[in-house]
Amino acid sequence: MFGIDLGSFIVIMIVAIIFLGPEKLPDVIIQVVKFFKSFKSTVQEAKDTIQKEIDLHELKNTATEYKEKLEKLTENLNNPSSMYNNKEVSDMFGDITKEFKEIEDGIKKEIESPLDTTPQISQNANKEEVK
Repeated sequence: MFGIDLGSFIVIMIVAIIFLGPEKLPDVIIQVVKFFKSFKSTVQEAKDTIQKEIDLHELKNTATEYKEKLEKLTENLNNPSSMYNNKEVSDMFGDITKEFKEIEDGIKKEIESPLDTTPQISQNANKEEVK
């Protein structure tokens, strides 16, 4: 106990008996034990308080991180254009515009080209009649 071996403890007890006497020694031992119990409980309370403060600080940090993430997500929901990188959006719309342009050009070519398919059908029909 407290780094004291049995021999040292016996020497301390003998010195205490000589100075205090056998009548006061039990009362002094009780007071010393009460003091150590009180000291131990005080130290434990201090440790508990410090641990609670540390836990509270960690909880505050975690809550702050979640709050920042939530604010960022709600900002993205309120402003959908910020959800994507501007380059991604412009590339996507550029590709769509290019495809629509190709479709439009194809339709214009079909409209402007003469209808060669109709006479060929009639010529094929005439060839079949001749046979």
